Amino acid sequence: MKNLLISAVAVSLAFATVSASAQRKEGGRPAKDAVKAPIEELVLTGKITKEETLKAGKEGKETKIVKYTLTEADGTAVNLSRLKKAGAETIDLVKYVDKDVKITGKGWTETNKNGKKIVHVVSITTIEEVLPPAPAPAAAAAVNK
Repeated sequence: MKNLLISAVAVSLAFATVSASAQRKEGGRPAKDAVKAPIEELVLTGKITKEETLKAGKEGKETKIVKYTLTEADGTAVNLSRLKKAGAETIDLVKYVDKDVKITGKGWTETNKNGKKIVHVVSITTIEEVLPPAPAPAAAAAVNK
């Protein structure tokens, strides 16, 4: 009886471990659910910003962390850090900081439980500077008065 109970617990633990491993996303974080949106072509437009922070590293040395974010017109912030252009070429985002850009690439979009849009970019195919969006007609009329 004791051996049967131990065997049942061992099988349950093994099954739980395999299930948890199967539901992990790239990067080692657990998936929110078992279904992941398919990777598709993305076209994003917005302004790129750069943020630098210092993080305490090994042996007390500080490491500079640089984060690039694309903010779309609807307020969605898209993390662009650690991305490479298709073909493993590193993208120099510095020249696009504080500029409006159009990015094409691969990734997926999802909505979290609070209704917030989350964009995951896997790779960038092209990035180009674009003219900033024109002000709304009411805003333009107010400026011209």
